Amino acid sequence: MQSYYRRLKSLFESKIGQELPGWVFVIGLILGLFALIFLIWLAVKSGKTSVQTLTDIK
Repeated sequence: MQSYYRRLKSLFESKIGQELPGWVFVIGLILGLFALIFLIWLAVKSGKTSVQTLTDIK
């Protein structure tokens, strides 16, 4: 059991284990940015259709 723990510890302390959180952070930022852009685009699109509907009613 202790050797399994040491193996996991050495994996997380290795170079690959240190680079992984950085890559995960960058990918998370990119996905979050795309989600934010999509939400803004969706809000602008729905806002334009609401204004267009209101002007059509007049």
